[in-house]
Amino acid sequence: MMYFATPTLVFLAFWGGIHILRSGTKQTRAFLLALLVSGIGYILVFRNASFIHSYYKIYLFPALALAAGAALIPSAQPRTRRSDRRIHAVKVAFIVLTFVTSGYIVWALHRILDQNNLMPLVTGIVENTSQDDHILSNLPDTGFGLEYYAMRPIEYEIDPQTALKLAESLPQNQAYLFCGQGNPAIELDAYTYVVLGNCRLYRLSTSSG
Repeated sequence: MMYFATPTLVFLAFWGGIHILRSGTKQTRAFLLALLVSGIGYILVFRNASFIHSYYKIYLFPALALAAGAALIPSAQPRTRRSDRRIHAVKVAFIVLTFVTSGYIVWALHRILDQNNLMPLVTGIVENTSQDDHILSNLPDTGFGLEYYAMRPIEYEIDPQTALKLAESLPQNQAYLFCGQGNPAIELDAYTYVVLGNCRLYRLSTSSG
């Protein structure tokens, strides 16, 4: 979905949305629904762009932010019952997890873009593969544009052993993009590769082995 729409944030938004629909004023309920419907409507109208560019889904954030904030308001009030204290503890845990997850996503995005400069990777993939090739990679799927700009289907988070098994079972030509520190599986030594910065692009088609 969106980078920072973590599961905990979505859960808090759902929790707060129920609170607004049950206890909010008529104007508040109408405002929340208007934000949500307009965000979803924008994605549906521009669905092709929204599918390619994750940032188009940012129009859902106003509704999520409002609803998540509403879930936190009761936490600022005095808690006299044991059940209230437990609910408060759950909300605090969700808030902490949301910040931790968001921080990790920011770190991962910067790490990937720093280590694997995007445009050299795109150029290398375009020059060494065709649009009919299926590309596998050990990179995490953080949606940083590699698949879009290279105009190649890329399957992320695939370890070398799994890539070799898929190359044997799938009909089209396969390529494997290995990035990061360490050495890939020794079985990949039988295949030709090109060096793309901190990455290696292996040709796993039957003609390469």
